[in-house]
Amino acid sequence: MSTLSATILAVAIPFLYIIRKLLAWFLSPYFIDRDDPLPRIKPYTFHDSNSSKTSSFPTIHDSPSKCMSLVFPAYNEEQRLRACLDPTIKYLIGRENNHKKTNNSSPFSWEIIVVNDGSKDKTASIVQEYANKYTTDRIRLLSYDINQGKGFAVQQGMLHARGSLVLFADADGASEITHLDRLEQAVFGRLNKRNHFECSELDCIAIGSRAHLQKQAEAERTLLRNVLMWGFHFAVSYIGNVRHIKDTQCGFKLFTRASVRKTVLLQRIRRWCFDPELLMLAQTQKIPVCEIQIKWQEIEGSKIQPLKASFNMLRELVLVRICFVFGVWYTELKQNSK
Repeated sequence: MSTLSATILAVAIPFLYIIRKLLAWFLSPYFIDRDDPLPRIKPYTFHDSNSSKTSSFPTIHDSPSKCMSLVFPAYNEEQRLRACLDPTIKYLIGRENNHKKTNNSSPFSWEIIVVNDGSKDKTASIVQEYANKYTTDRIRLLSYDINQGKGFAVQQGMLHARGSLVLFADADGASEITHLDRLEQAVFGRLNKRNHFECSELDCIAIGSRAHLQKQAEAERTLLRNVLMWGFHFAVSYIGNVRHIKDTQCGFKLFTRASVRKTVLLQRIRRWCFDPELLMLAQTQKIPVCEIQIKWQEIEGSKIQPLKASFNMLRELVLVRICFVFGVWYTELKQNSK
């Protein structure tokens, strides 16, 4: 072998190895989905320690039996979960009692579903403690052993909710729970309805937004985090094809039951970039999306590594767009449009 051939081979082998690794990394969400395809409503059960009974979760295809479902995805959240659940339950019970006092003809009913996304700490036992205290009619634990990602946890929780309206929110309690009222009123106003059950089978989504806090956040963030944020917003608009939404990532989104079936039931992304995916699915189907300002605060204990998360989210955005354009995923949308 000549010296030139040996040099070319020495360069080509590492280059091809790197290309192979990059392709494997880029396509890994596709291969995971191929081997364990979504969307799929998986069967789950919840346990009632007070009656020692184990029951199956209902699904999004069943008729609603609650006004509101709140879904919290949780992975190793033992340190922050109580600070989220306590004010949330207080707020919901307060609303329930106020409806009773005013003799409202449509009482306010609710449930909380905490999805334990393969936690290794005491997350599951804490949720079960709340379920025992407030009953499984109000608090339910949906749990599985292997961590799948926030997107998967949100999806499975929402697909097993009983509410006419279904909210998913972060388990750190960063979003002001009392501002759920704002999202509800946006849905009622958009649909011209007065109560939750009337909205159930109509299409509408209301999302919390932190865009009004952006200037202060930019001043407090490092230059790297600001550059990553600006780049992500550009990618969401021009790669993800999500337009006219200032904050796609706020973990505080409210769906009507019909909108859950039309978006969450088609979701493929299991980890971080499921928010733009859901909004892309909504806009493609002309489901109205209302963006509402809410109060939000940074909570210590975040597991996100900004640089790594940015690359992963960009990968998922590009993959969603490619699979949508070439009909690899979301074939239901094209069938319905015919």
